[in-house]
Amino acid sequence: MTGPAGRLECVWLGFRAVSLMWKDDLDTAFRHLELYDRFGCPRDHVQLSFRCFVSQGNLDPKDPKAFDTRIKNCWVNPALPPAPANPPTAVVEKPGTK
Repeated sequence: MTGPAGRLECVWLGFRAVSLMWKDDLDTAFRHLELYDRFGCPRDHVQLSFRCFVSQGNLDPKDPKAFDTRIKNCWVNPALPPAPANPPTAVVEKPGTK
């Protein structure tokens, strides 16, 4: 990854901020974002990465690496397309119910 969002300090603080926002620890996330800003990291990248993270749907609770993998994937490419929504299940009518 190139550019300011790819600098090590930006990646570390950005990952932490996205993780903390997901876990609803907003006070700590905002403190990380203050440091993120002080290092000259691009604030919009955190917003786009968090939007990507949320749009990918539910995490698999059986996969302990799913959380970290998703943060990494969304940080590297915050324009990942959202996970497809589960289509509604077709209602099958029983004969003679109309």
